[in-house]
Amino acid sequence: MLPGGSLVGRLAGDQFVPLLDDRDPAANPAVLDHVLAAVRDYRQGSGGNLVSASASIGAIRFRRGQADYAELLRLADAACATAKDQGGNRLRLAAFESAADAVAEHTAALRWAVRLDAALRDGHFRLYCQSITGLQGIEHGGRHLEILLRMVDPDTCEVLPPGPVVAAAEKFHMGPRLDRHVVDSTLAWFERHPQALAQLDACAINLCAASVNDPGFPDFLRERFARSSVPPGKVCLEITETSAVRDLNDAQQFIAASKALGLQLALDDFGAGFCSFAYLRRLDVDYFKIDGSFVRDLESSALSLAIVRSIAEIARSIDKRTIAEFVENDAIRDRLAQLGVDFGQGYGIDRPQPIDQYFLRPAASMLRR
Repeated sequence: MLPGGSLVGRLAGDQFVPLLDDRDPAANPAVLDHVLAAVRDYRQGSGGNLVSASASIGAIRFRRGQADYAELLRLADAACATAKDQGGNRLRLAAFESAADAVAEHTAALRWAVRLDAALRDGHFRLYCQSITGLQGIEHGGRHLEILLRMVDPDTCEVLPPGPVVAAAEKFHMGPRLDRHVVDSTLAWFERHPQALAQLDACAINLCAASVNDPGFPDFLRERFARSSVPPGKVCLEITETSAVRDLNDAQQFIAASKALGLQLALDDFGAGFCSFAYLRRLDVDYFKIDGSFVRDLESSALSLAIVRSIAEIARSIDKRTIAEFVENDAIRDRLAQLGVDFGQGYGIDRPQPIDQYFLRPAASMLRR
């Protein structure tokens, strides 16, 4: 099966390391695909049943003398881990240089995951708020906001960027744990501050795709709200459009369970896939949160303008409300109002603030008067 001159060694357990002849490197991907197919098609009788198997392959292209075998094995192992993360039973083939970059990225993400684990354990997170304000001049019953979680460095007290934290949580399957922490911390804060709760109209909390697919998450929500003074109707869970479409049945079940508790739902990053309208009847959410890339380009892109207008019109036709992200200035804010978008969120309205400071200031809807 392998070309002549190749070597195969057993590293440990079910891990094998082939060293392929490099006289025809262009043929090697086909050889490795053939190995995958042979493993996938193999059947072994056992106790009257047929047992099948699968494999993942991480392969590195390298030149003689480019690195020692220990380094090559490390890179190949990282490539194999990537193949498994992508669903398994596949080949991940990379050049030496790109594999080294991927290992560096993986190592950096792993460091963030370690910091995330410590922060969850030791309480090194802070709640921030950003306003979601009405654009149509309609008064609402209180503050409408989104909760944003920020990790704090315990040594320097520096607020760390959220991007690497979220990426590490998703990569290392810590998303549901992080989401549970956000929900619990948010409810606990409002339970300790009943005057702030009395001002609250709606509080949005972003959830990762893994929480939507976690069968235990609705049970967590049910138990936590059962012992909370925060009415479920004041909380809006945001799930991304892409995660909802990817696992439509799971999303429907999650939405139904959340609705049964009295929670509101928003479809975040709406329009990013631009195939959204076909499945709207299957996703019973309250808000469409328009993807910020369209809002940011509203004044310079005819396509973005058309997309935002279409989303606003379709939302009105099915009695849903719209929220625009990335409202960075008054010109965009005014244009969104003309298009019939219901709410806006962004630096043109206010910047995220620690929750204690946020409730000491007037509501963002009062700041522009």
